[in-house]
Amino acid sequence: MIESIVMIFNVLLFMIAGIFNGLMDTIQHHFDRSYFADEKDPGFRKWLRSDWLNKYVDRDMKKGLRKIKHTNIPIPAIIIDGWHWFKGCMILCLIGSVITFNPAWFVAWYFYLIYMIVLAGAWHLGFRISYENMIK
Repeated sequence: MIESIVMIFNVLLFMIAGIFNGLMDTIQHHFDRSYFADEKDPGFRKWLRSDWLNKYVDRDMKKGLRKIKHTNIPIPAIIIDGWHWFKGCMILCLIGSVITFNPAWFVAWYFYLIYMIVLAGAWHLGFRISYENMIK
């Protein structure tokens, strides 16, 4: 019973990772046509937009990385903008899926193949849910 719950959780993590991947693609390729563009708070809207230059002081590479206030510690890329945030969340879901996977679930090699197809389907479903529903 517990193994079934963990297996379902494992597949759900993969699906959620696909959702985050769909959000990343929406931000990068269709921001102006997405519901993200309707965000009223200009600061949050600017944060959502994918812009790798945000990690630099005044968006200038020559001035170096932005630092956490009153420290010399660079701001982690994961919180620089929405794209990097969703990417970090996607990676955490994938790590969780790897950690919860149990090879003892399968007694024959073809079960691995079936499970890979299930995971690919879960990823695709998650991606489609977020990507298609975030674009107006």
